[in-house]
Amino acid sequence: MADTGFKTWEIILALAIIYVPLIPLAIYPFRRRLRFSMPVTCIACVILAVAQIRLMYMSVVNENGVQLISNTLSAILFVSVMVILVDEDIGKLMFNLLIILNFGNLVVVMSKFLEGIMFHGEALQYYRWTYSVCALIVQFIMVPLYVKLVNSIFQDVIDLNTMKNEWSYLWLVPGTFYLVLMQNAYSPGQSTLEKYMSPSFALVTLAINIGAFLVYWIIADIIMEREENLKLERENNILMEQNRQYDDLSEKIKAARRNIHDVRHHYGVLKHVAETKDWDMLNKYLEEYHQNLVPEKSLVYCNNPAANTALNYYAQITEQEGIPFDVKFTMEDDMGITDMDISILIGNLLENALEATRRVEKDKRFINVASSVRGDTMFIVVDNSYAVEPQVNEKGEYNSTKHSGKGVGIESVRNIAEKYNGSADFTASDGVFGASVMITAKKDDEAENQRN
Repeated sequence: MADTGFKTWEIILALAIIYVPLIPLAIYPFRRRLRFSMPVTCIACVILAVAQIRLMYMSVVNENGVQLISNTLSAILFVSVMVILVDEDIGKLMFNLLIILNFGNLVVVMSKFLEGIMFHGEALQYYRWTYSVCALIVQFIMVPLYVKLVNSIFQDVIDLNTMKNEWSYLWLVPGTFYLVLMQNAYSPGQSTLEKYMSPSFALVTLAINIGAFLVYWIIADIIMEREENLKLERENNILMEQNRQYDDLSEKIKAARRNIHDVRHHYGVLKHVAETKDWDMLNKYLEEYHQNLVPEKSLVYCNNPAANTALNYYAQITEQEGIPFDVKFTMEDDMGITDMDISILIGNLLENALEATRRVEKDKRFINVASSVRGDTMFIVVDNSYAVEPQVNEKGEYNSTKHSGKGVGIESVRNIAEKYNGSADFTASDGVFGASVMITAKKDDEAENQRN
């Protein structure tokens, strides 16, 4: 049996070099999703590192059974603390942490194997200063490689806020590799020390980890491809909805104009009825049309025909329903924004405002629209009253009041703003819902491409 003599400082140094780097590596992918401040997180990580070293110290001087128990407790503690520190889906967190544990096992094996080559006599003992030297060399090579793999393969996947159901079982993939590595390390036969120094064992461990990372890469690639397909599908649905809304708005405006045109002809008929002095029929006819007629009122709010038409349509609707509608709108005709986009933008903003305001007591209703142009940038602000508190999902997005999920109208507004290098923000407070949109005018050639 190999000599198990060691000095305390040597084991502490070796364990610190092996296990302490695993903690920041586990935190790194979730650095933007910590539950606590950075100082508190760092203190917790230091406590975890001390506990990890203590547990692994126990495994150094005991037989395989105690080693396995210590390593298992160490893994459970590691995972538990990470769950407390990181605000993330448990399945995704487990996936990452099991990868880290497998990486740690690889570092341990490769360090011992390298020590067996460079310092064979000292390697026959569990933890000597020579092991720390070899561990530093291995960590120097493998930690930057791991960080690069995280940035290039896993970070985009980890940042996604979707696929919670899938993550609930995807963690079993690295979990399976972890069990294979543990079984390989603690199976009956040679001691753990002798196995780690064996070239065949080191090669098998390396091969298992390389194979595992290939599987992780395939999983990440499938997830990103699926996410891209879902994104395209959502964009297509939004585009279809935008076209439908534009057609619907255009049809409503045309219908309102047709009704006004028809009324002029009906007026002639009514005048004739009045001349016959059939007062009952006249009063009934006039009352019926008065209730259903949208007043003919066409104001010039701005110099852009498409925006002006949309604003006039909602001005007629709000006047008919007795909703105060204040407009201070500025927009030039050559802003480089397509007629369809500005119509959909204004239509969605005012349709949402109108729907919310209709639920408010009559004396508290209002819709205010304002815009301004500064250089190539246009700002649009719509404020309206509301009675029903808007529902917000876990991402801070407003849900639709018509169906489950986020509102299509708000998403459409946001997409159009982003299309013109702008942004859209929405707030709700003290009975007032506010929408603020910023869009940047495109150059002439960009605008022409948009129209085509």
